[in-house]
Amino acid sequence: MTKQKQKLKQRILVADKIHQAGIDKLKGYFEVDVKTGLTEDDLRQVIGNYHAIIVRSATKITAKVIEDAYNLRVIARAGAGLDNVDVTAARAQGIEVVNAPNANTQAVAEHTMGLILALARRLPEADSSLKKGQWKKASLMGTGLYGRNLGIVGFGKIGRQVAHRALAFGMNVIVNQRRLTPELALEEGVKAVDLIDLLTLSDFVTLHLPLKPETRGLMGREQLALMKPEAYLINTARGAIIDESALLEALDEKRLAGAALDVFAREPAIDSRLAQHPRVIATPHIAASTGDAQRAAAVTVAEKILDIISVSVEDNPLSLQVMALDKVQPHEEIDPKRVQRLIARLEQEKILKNPPVVTKWGGHYVVLDGATRVTALKEMGFKYIVAQTVSHDDQNL
Repeated sequence: MTKQKQKLKQRILVADKIHQAGIDKLKGYFEVDVKTGLTEDDLRQVIGNYHAIIVRSATKITAKVIEDAYNLRVIARAGAGLDNVDVTAARAQGIEVVNAPNANTQAVAEHTMGLILALARRLPEADSSLKKGQWKKASLMGTGLYGRNLGIVGFGKIGRQVAHRALAFGMNVIVNQRRLTPELALEEGVKAVDLIDLLTLSDFVTLHLPLKPETRGLMGREQLALMKPEAYLINTARGAIIDESALLEALDEKRLAGAALDVFAREPAIDSRLAQHPRVIATPHIAASTGDAQRAAAVTVAEKILDIISVSVEDNPLSLQVMALDKVQPHEEIDPKRVQRLIARLEQEKILKNPPVVTKWGGHYVVLDGATRVTALKEMGFKYIVAQTVSHDDQNL
């Protein structure tokens, strides 16, 4: 019998807006629902019906949401950072967490350079004043980039791309990165320094770090005080890396020339004093918002979901079979709390929406997807179950 990929009754929830190319790729294999703007309570009500969820930065996948994700196998972040996903809670439940770390690299690096140029040449002020009928040519004196020191805090993929662009402008690039080897620094044409020296020497400081406990509030009063009064701070990473109250004080007291921020500790930053400060160029978290970057992120996570939960089934597109539950064996550890929550839901709804996926092995069936469902039905006293069968010798398993 020949085999081909078919739609499996697995369901994907797209909880934030992503590029249509990613959705179209998934629709070739799964049932895909797009539901954006869900609150945590909304998400908890529906998450049990899905095998994978895709988010960007708006939707938060908390431990409480994960507790109700009875069938979830994958959490996909269509972007780089994972600070809106409780990765520890997900992995404790055997849920894989994937992202698209390379998809937005070029876009964020380009946006960073755009902000540096806008700060140096005072472009927003020049534009707004001319639109008001003012010709401020004499007073809008800018700063050149050639020969200036650019300090890059965090020298990962994005930091390196920023360095390449800054070097093309003739800037001197110094970087601070843990475990940066001299060979890599030499290869990239940059100089590695400690954070204190970087802040003291730089004319522009740009942040390219993930948000972790050790980076939260990294740029506080003490660090900002080390910067030159004529220096600028740029952040396209995560807002909470900066102590925003300390930055406000430095700007108000003119201990810093200015800042350009694409990210804020709380978003949307509609009422943020920092975003409205006259010495700040503010953009609404759009550094990664190019068509190319969003398409790449969506397609990347779609492919990762396919790699994890796509299997080949027999020519019968459903391959449904009635089997005795005592012949069905889960292959993974079961969380008793998840089982009890599912039992409560099944007793209330009286319906199991997604049949487990099993493969025959010897005289038994091994559960590939749906261990919690199988265990719940066993504890409820059922003797038989309808399951979807796949062949264990399929190379796609």
